[in-house]
Amino acid sequence: INMPTLAVLPQADRIVSPASSAALAARIPGALSLSPHLGHIGMMVSRESEKLVWEPVAAWLKEKNK
Repeated sequence: INMPTLAVLPQADRIVSPASSAALAARIPGALSLSPHLGHIGMMVSRESEKLVWEPVAAWLKEKNK
């Protein structure tokens, strides 16, 4: 992959282990990783998801689309 990449790696995931997610992100040159202390579903719908996931992802997208 030769393009800007943001990997969102949940620290408390029970579906995909954090180590597996991190291994993929590490193989992508220049990838930026975001590692919220949430699980797979918690990243989407928890009380903290807006602050820990959605806002940082939106900011990253905005920065990359300048």
